[in-house]
Amino acid sequence: MDEDERKQLVDERQTGIGGSDAGALLGLNPYKTAVDVWREKKGLAEPVPDNPRMKAGRIMEGVLADWYQQETGEKVYRVNKMLVHNMCPYIIGHLDRRVAGPKVFEAKLTGRSILRKWKSDGWTMPPWWYAQVQHYIAVSGWQSAVVAYCLDGSEYEYVPVQPDYTFIDAMLKIEITFWTSNVLTNIPPEPVNADDVLKLFPRSNADKVVNATAEIAQIVGQLRETEKRIKELEGNAEMLRYEVKKFMADADAVEYYGHRMVTWRSAEDSERFDTKRFRQEHPDLAAKYIKTSPSSRRFILKGEENE
Repeated sequence: MDEDERKQLVDERQTGIGGSDAGALLGLNPYKTAVDVWREKKGLAEPVPDNPRMKAGRIMEGVLADWYQQETGEKVYRVNKMLVHNMCPYIIGHLDRRVAGPKVFEAKLTGRSILRKWKSDGWTMPPWWYAQVQHYIAVSGWQSAVVAYCLDGSEYEYVPVQPDYTFIDAMLKIEITFWTSNVLTNIPPEPVNADDVLKLFPRSNADKVVNATAEIAQIVGQLRETEKRIKELEGNAEMLRYEVKKFMADADAVEYYGHRMVTWRSAEDSERFDTKRFRQEHPDLAAKYIKTSPSSRRFILKGEENE
């Protein structure tokens, strides 16, 4: 994919809700939230630079498509245009490929740890994949799909997927509400974690102070107690680490009946650029390469004896 094709894809994805957005809007994607989707649609998110994993994914699409054809005898074709839902023009899809029939073909790369996790949770695939494929079924109107995945670059599998109309109906309602109530109105969705809050409010207003509600005052009290217990536990852990280290002396590891319990290894020496000295000895040259980064917000509990 060249730069022009990548820009076109980014521009098209801002015109509606795509398959990769579905899992985030449903709260099924652990790596992406509705706030992330909203910021992308409003052009507020930094574009993700192309990286080796993304390139590998594009290459493996063709490999998995060829493998599926050889395994099943079913032809797989490219889909060279954005699909649009027949009733909602902002429900869109960029499919990897399609199988003759037609049916949706989605190719994925994954690892063993993810595989174990979603199978232990009773899913046939990660739930955000499932949402993505059901979204594509809804957009295309096709009656089936297949997800082909490569596990750690060596194992290949495919999973047939049938339409789940109850799931699709609920998903479309959430997607339509998000587009009409959040994207079109410029109102962000409710944050679901601390990262979301920071993305929506990256800087504080120095002149603004809010009065706590009774609920927030209670939460702050609970937070103080929790932080206090954490400090106590951290202190206990440090004493226990000291006892083990004293026992180990210069040993690299501790074993108990052949079972390795602890390692305490020396790291390799590293080289570090002396920024402070460079600025002192070459101030003009250093100034050319100084980059100002946005400041962060510090969350501090007040009212403690060490404030």
